Amino acid sequence: MKKKGFTLTELTVVIGILSIIVLVVAQPITNIIKYQRESQQSDNVRDNVQFILNVMDKELRTSSNLSIDRVSGALTFTDQSGVSISYKKEGNIIKKSDAAYTDASVFIVENLDFYLQGVGGGPGTIVTVFITAKSVDGKDMVTMQSTTMPRNTKTLFASTTNSSVWQVAANTSRRNFSDTTNTVADFPTNFSPAVSVSENPSSWVDFGWISNNSTASNGGCCNWTQFVFRQKFDLTEIDLDTVQLKFQLAADDWGDGGGRGTWKPKYRINNGPLIRASWPSQKTDEFGYSITIDSTQLIKGINTIDFYIQGNGETDGMALKVIQVKK
Repeated sequence: MKKKGFTLTELTVVIGILSIIVLVVAQPITNIIKYQRESQQSDNVRDNVQFILNVMDKELRTSSNLSIDRVSGALTFTDQSGVSISYKKEGNIIKKSDAAYTDASVFIVENLDFYLQGVGGGPGTIVTVFITAKSVDGKDMVTMQSTTMPRNTKTLFASTTNSSVWQVAANTSRRNFSDTTNTVADFPTNFSPAVSVSENPSSWVDFGWISNNSTASNGGCCNWTQFVFRQKFDLTEIDLDTVQLKFQLAADDWGDGGGRGTWKPKYRINNGPLIRASWPSQKTDEFGYSITIDSTQLIKGINTIDFYIQGNGETDGMALKVIQVKK
């Protein structure tokens, strides 16, 4: 009996048909694999951003003393342990308290924006965080946000970026005060709300300069003006053993003689003795060395801190940045 097989022509036809089928089927499969890979990259970026937002949300829920630096864009706050924490974008990463918090080899941070809704980070404040990030190859990008209402927004002690808690007494005496001849009694006591400087000098606006007016001017050079900047803060419900105020100060003028006067800025706590402030000479527009006030200088109740500053009639005022409120 003669066996029948496939002719070469038949095999060629079959192989051709199968090749067409493979090509037709393979392209969608390739697309599916490519889509899954891209989707996984996007999910990885999304998961990383979501993790960061979750951490921020947890910290912000029990935070206080919230503020945004208008120069660096950093969000700064005090956590429930009294530690000052900051978040900011630097390059293509996020930094937490000046240490790298994200890794650019994993994903790239395009934008990090913070918005505070409320007065000075006080009660009723709402914090919104926006993060835009992309994959390392730049093909996948996500923008995510979170909104938090802190439960512990009672401000214990505030920077001058929150000018609403500061008062100022000012007097243009045209007398150049000195450390040797003038005392607290020579300074004004007519307190009124302090004013955030919004006109002059523009570069100083960014770190919270306050004065008795928005221009920080009181008649121009040599119109010596004396200031007392005051903040009252309530420690009634706070364990004083946990409190340690740490801040940095900048002021105009600094008392180095000549056009900078002969009165060096000082401060006092609860009507105690005057304490001379200190910072790098000739650096009015920079924050100086850290000043620490421990619980032995404070009381359980309303505390008052006064800063005694002299200006020469232009760029008058001061700025203060809180570093720590609790130990």
